[in-house]
Amino acid sequence: RAKSADVARMLIRAGARTEYRDPEGCSAAAHAARQGDALRAWIEVGLDLRADPALASTAIRAGNTEAVACLLEAGGGPRLHELSRFASRELEDLRSLVRLSMASGSDLEMRDTCARTPLHCAILDSNLALVRVLLEEGANWRAEHRRRNGLDLAVECEQRLGLPRGRAGSDPLRGEVRDHAASAIVEILRQFGASERVTSRPRNLDPLELAIRQLDRRRLEALIREGTDLEQPDVDADRPLHQLSRRVNRTAEAAELIELLLRAGADLESRQGSGATALMTAVCHGGTHQVATLLAHGADPHARDERGQSALDLMVRATGHEPIDPDRKIQLLLGAGIELDDVATLIVLTRLRYERALERWQRVRRPIHGPAAEAKGAWQRAVWILEEAMGAG
Repeated sequence: RAKSADVARMLIRAGARTEYRDPEGCSAAAHAARQGDALRAWIEVGLDLRADPALASTAIRAGNTEAVACLLEAGGGPRLHELSRFASRELEDLRSLVRLSMASGSDLEMRDTCARTPLHCAILDSNLALVRVLLEEGANWRAEHRRRNGLDLAVECEQRLGLPRGRAGSDPLRGEVRDHAASAIVEILRQFGASERVTSRPRNLDPLELAIRQLDRRRLEALIREGTDLEQPDVDADRPLHQLSRRVNRTAEAAELIELLLRAGADLESRQGSGATALMTAVCHGGTHQVATLLAHGADPHARDERGQSALDLMVRATGHEPIDPDRKIQLLLGAGIELDDVATLIVLTRLRYERALERWQRVRRPIHGPAAEAKGAWQRAVWILEEAMGAG
């Protein structure tokens, strides 16, 4: 690994460009994030970490402790939430990364765009080692996500037989390992004070939250006339605009209510705990109706969250409930002033996403359909849009 860093420095001195990409669309930094500490050499010469938002996730999937540590030291992430998918489950590796992340400003109680703490993410991803490390560092298992605390989530994961997010698993061994981890997580939580299951108390929904959830336009209009606070957060600290922006069904109706709230004076650029705006939430989780409505009212596509990520960066990394639809969302973001260079980065990363999906489906010898087909079609449509935009420019 030291040799790979030396080779990288030699190439840089010889004039290698940080923005160079291979025929598959991978940058040299992305290769370094998978293979060794050569990433440090690229950062030393001024690599713009924002130009390649997938670096952190690449290093995490590869389980490359050196690369993740290097990114944390340089201020390029990842956040504590993302460590739940770290490929290496070695206790000492995770402990060092958690402490480094905390020293870089991460907070054990910080919420992501889905209102989850790092401990919630570790439980949902069945990352037994990370759960232990976070609890040792003082993570609060009583913190709630959608009215369920850490122990509630762990018990649910245990009952789902190793598929904590409802994914259709095809690898029996992987499912068995996850099932064992889910059971072990329940025991660890009990060792740290959860001696018996504590179910969150049921509560009556606030009238505004109920109207938002039911997409009840008439009730919402009545609440606006009564002077209801339109910035009132729900139990997950989501404001009404964010709640509507993350809807994955009845998106056209959700967009109409977004417009109603904005006309009534709701703050277009209000932020969640993670610094995400409603536009960022819509790009990650919602549909194009919400994105189009927010942009039409002047939402800033260049705004960045506390990690320095824009709406486009978040779209690249989105793992929401519906398939990423780059063709329409790219058109919207281009119309709002996103630079073509940024869109080109999106195309490359969307292509890599397709290739990873294709590889997964080929591994189990199934026809190319489902996620692979969706990602391939999205990539092809996005390329056509980019070519048209460049031709028009």
